[in-house]
Amino acid sequence: MKKVLVISYYFPPAGGPGVQRWLKFIKYLREYGVEPVMFIPRDAHYPMVDESLSSDVPDGIKIYRAPIIEPNSYMKTAQSTSGGFIDKKKKDGIKSRLLTWIRANFFIPDARCMWIRPSVKRIVKILEAEGIDTIITTAPPHSVHMIGLGVKKRRPQVKWIADFRDPWTKIDYFHNLPLCRWAKKKHYAMEKEVLSMADDVICVTPSVGEDYRPMTTGRMHVITNGYDTSDMPQEKIDLDTSFTITHAGSINAQRNPVTLWRVLGDMCKEDSTFATSLKIQLAGTLSPEVFSSLRDNNLIDNTLYHDYLPHDEVIKLQHSSRLLLMLMYRAPHGKMFIVGKLFEYLAARRPILAVGYPDGDAAHIINDAHSGNVVEFDDYDTTRRVVKEAYDMYLQGKKCYTHSGEIEQFSRRELTRRLAQEVILG
Repeated sequence: MKKVLVISYYFPPAGGPGVQRWLKFIKYLREYGVEPVMFIPRDAHYPMVDESLSSDVPDGIKIYRAPIIEPNSYMKTAQSTSGGFIDKKKKDGIKSRLLTWIRANFFIPDARCMWIRPSVKRIVKILEAEGIDTIITTAPPHSVHMIGLGVKKRRPQVKWIADFRDPWTKIDYFHNLPLCRWAKKKHYAMEKEVLSMADDVICVTPSVGEDYRPMTTGRMHVITNGYDTSDMPQEKIDLDTSFTITHAGSINAQRNPVTLWRVLGDMCKEDSTFATSLKIQLAGTLSPEVFSSLRDNNLIDNTLYHDYLPHDEVIKLQHSSRLLLMLMYRAPHGKMFIVGKLFEYLAARRPILAVGYPDGDAAHIINDAHSGNVVEFDDYDTTRRVVKEAYDMYLQGKKCYTHSGEIEQFSRRELTRRLAQEVILG
């Protein structure tokens, strides 16, 4: 069985979307002749914790934990970029703006940059001790890719696979960072060097793959995120008696569906039965702009808010909801993003209402799977029509399961098979 060293910042007990991609790969890699060895930080300051995810860590897996210094833990008043909560329009205090500026311009590529140099030294020794000739880095944070670059420079014979869960300089919040010209230039140079030095590059969407291909000298692969059949409820989940619209995950100002909230608020004012039936479930961190929009449209009483829920509870919410809400990034390169929850939405076979880009990568998947509707950010009429159609089916007692197409290609086991056979062993 071939051993590989996987270098990741996120690992249980970390919660949220950043941990799940490689946790699921690691769960199934042994089935395809690959033995993963982990290199992760010790006592990292994760923004979200979900102890339930530890059950997916395979028995007997070898884990190396290395100390990490994280300036973010000492700069809590600065806004976090891990969830995209950087907004130039937000009026922060002078101290917060200063700390954000320092973090953006002096901790490059990110606040985990002090983990790079000591990790390279440790990893070189681990590779020799374990007899490993393949490393995998998964980012963001992109300091993890800089660790891979450092190892590659010291051991050119090592095969390096760089997995981009998000693009580097086209991530949704990058254009909002208060970067000096020299700092921005350094980001672009680092990104280009990683792409040119990695033997294999993995992207999670076709558009990111096409964007990165000209800068990549090694092999390019597109392996999306997915859903795990073992995460799906084993017992029958009844649909809510309310007309429930659910969103799982964080919502920042760039993803706040202002038009949708206005549609729902108007429908509540015009129809008391709709107002009584409507329940909006939001599970995840919300920016202040979201709460403001809900208040402005008199939707607070219709909203059930969960700051963070364990992954298994989120799955149950998805399966019991009447309509699943997916919000795309309103950003310069938003079309190329596919939020990870989309694949679990497909597996739940509940109708999807996606707000964003009808011609983006996510829209193509939804349309191919016949699993819902994609409306533009500011399209009031179409948004209202889609909500009204779903509500009419609710009134008629229809359960309205979607077709979901050939979604087996997005199962975690199938995606892991591709990773092992096409990338690691290929």
